[in-house]
Amino acid sequence: MNPSVPPATTPTPSQPLPETIKQEPSITISSFTTTETTTDIPAIKTEELFNEFYTEVLQIDPNLAFEDIAKQYRKLSMLVHPDKNPNQPERAQVAFEAVNKAYKLLEDEKERKKCLEVVDEAKERVEEMYKRALWSMTCKLFADIERLRVREEERKAEERKRKAEEKADGEEKAKLRKEWDKNYEESREVRVNSWKSFQTTAKTKTAAKGKPTTTLFKPPKPKPETR
Repeated sequence: MNPSVPPATTPTPSQPLPETIKQEPSITISSFTTTETTTDIPAIKTEELFNEFYTEVLQIDPNLAFEDIAKQYRKLSMLVHPDKNPNQPERAQVAFEAVNKAYKLLEDEKERKKCLEVVDEAKERVEEMYKRALWSMTCKLFADIERLRVREEERKAEERKRKAEEKADGEEKAKLRKEWDKNYEESREVRVNSWKSFQTTAKTKTAAKGKPTTTLFKPPKPKPETR
């Protein structure tokens, strides 16, 4: 214990402490970082601030050495002392009592040990929660990765199928074109011979008749009109 730590008598600047329990609007140590009158913060039940964990009231690390805790206590008690906050004496009194209660708790070595046991228990629970959360998130990420892998494989398979169909279609068209060209070339000589034969036959018939095979159109003779 360190009972020699004196109460504060003059205010000094310091960082504001965290807010109190969020159940309803309440007084906070941070509201005493200025001595100006504050009218928009409602009244508070004293037990609300007293229910704060000592690390929140004194704004310290749970494992901080007691000498450093005493320094922080002096700083805060000077900040919130009612004599130094004449514009809000009731609020200052509540905060001052909360700071004193937190310090008195840590001043008792047995009580401080109990508080540290609570902190250690909280750390263990948080660690267990972290392990479970890590396991859950790891499983989720692996599942997401697997879904992405399957989706990518399906996309690639669909792409391969499309390209294979396009290739097969192109090969089929090329095959048909090749066959058509081949048949066209093979029938060229037949077509030429047929045309030559047709021309020869036509000339032979014309020569045999001695005149063109074409027939000229002859109009009918006019008939005399009968009365």
